This record gives sequence, C-alpha cells and structure tokens, in this order.
Amino acid sequence: MRYFYILVIASFIVGCGGSDDNNNTNMAEELTSSLLSEQFAPGNAQFSNFENKPFSVDPQSFNFDGNNVYLKVYDTDGNVFYLGRINKDALFSIELVLPNSDSIVAYDIFTDSANDLSISGDFVL
Repeated sequence: MRYFYILVIASFIVGCGGSDDNNNTNMAEELTSSLLSEQFAPGNAQFSNFENKPFSVDPQSFNFDGNNVYLKVYDTDGNVFYLGRINKDALFSIELVLPNSDSIVAYDIFTDSANDLSISGDFVL
C-alpha cells in the first residue's frame, strides 16, 4: 500500500512538468499590483465626487427660551452630519462634505425648555 502512495505521488510530480522561464518572465511583466500604495495618480489629478458646502443657522432668529440649544443636520437618506449643542447667541456655521448631487439638507433645532417648539426645516446649499 505504501508503494502505491509513493507511485501516485511520483506520477503527480512528473505530471507537473518543468517550468519555462520565458513564459514566467512574460507573465510577471503583465501582472500589475493591486496594492493601493502602488497605484499612482498624476499630480494634476482631481477627485470631485464630493464638495464642501457651507451650512449655517442663526438660533437667535427663533427666540428660544431654553438655555441649551441643540441642532441636528441630516440628509434625505437619514445620514446625520451634525448632532450637538450650539451657542444660542451666535450664528452657527459648518462646512459639510456632500456628494455633488446633494443640494438640500434638513435640520431640526430644539431646546431643553418645555415652552419651546422643535423647529424643522430644509437648507438649500
């Protein structure tokens, strides 16, 4: 039985055959790397799928009674770009990085006071 296994392995090795150095060299020259670090772009290349777009809101224009004003900025797909507390006495501005096709974002502005209503709106960029 052991001789049978040796015979099978020997016939497999013989069947593999030798290598032709000329063919391997040509194949190596045709292969390109898939590593991102080895992919180079020209110095003047531009990637413009996204664009910086300014967003601003003035909390003073809403005449809130509450001390803490909160803002949520999001797109129509529900992706949230900003969620946090803002200064109720100053204009709030932020640069959003959005796909070129997006031109409107939604916002909700609200306070910690029960007397203030939550305000929702759209902002055209």
